[in-house]
Amino acid sequence: MDEKDYFIEKLERAITRWPDNIMWGVVQLSSYTTYPTDEVLSWLNQGSDKTIESDDFLKREDVQTISERLKKNQVSIKKAQAKKYLESLIQIKEKIRLYTMQKDWRKAYQSLSYFLGEKFEELSFDDKLELLNESLRLGFKAERTEQELGTVLAKLIDESFINCDKERINDLLDTVEAFKDDFNKTQNGAKIILAAFLRVEEKAKKYGE
Repeated sequence: MDEKDYFIEKLERAITRWPDNIMWGVVQLSSYTTYPTDEVLSWLNQGSDKTIESDDFLKREDVQTISERLKKNQVSIKKAQAKKYLESLIQIKEKIRLYTMQKDWRKAYQSLSYFLGEKFEELSFDDKLELLNESLRLGFKAERTEQELGTVLAKLIDESFINCDKERINDLLDTVEAFKDDFNKTQNGAKIILAAFLRVEEKAKKYGE
């Protein structure tokens, strides 16, 4: 949910407490929804047929109509965002697939690294973990430094800890084990993978692992 979704929820709660045959001002709606007057005014105008001014008083039924329009618009926006999100994932996975077929690990890794740098905060939790794992795999094939890939591994662990449970810990332990030999090829890499293992192992103790 974004801020507009929260506003709509609060606006709907305010409408249920709105007395019959009484007009409320924008300032009152700001107080009930706990959003600044200028933000309330902006959102109300997005769902209104006519321009609403800060000193206007509104009927309950008019605000109800505005609320319904805002909800409908939010659904449309989220559908468009979901479509764009899916398309971007399909595109990067197809690009990686093609580079992988050509065994061009450098371009595959660089393409994914650029994508993660641009889109990381927009990704879902599961997609973040999947693509970070893929970044590690491609990174070793592209012969990137263990220092650089250690940063990727640390980010993977950090993200996993945000929404952690017993299954996630097991997945992390499997990931560390899967890349252990790659990191252990150098002394510095061995230190990185050991530190990662100790971090995950410490967390695992909370889940009886």
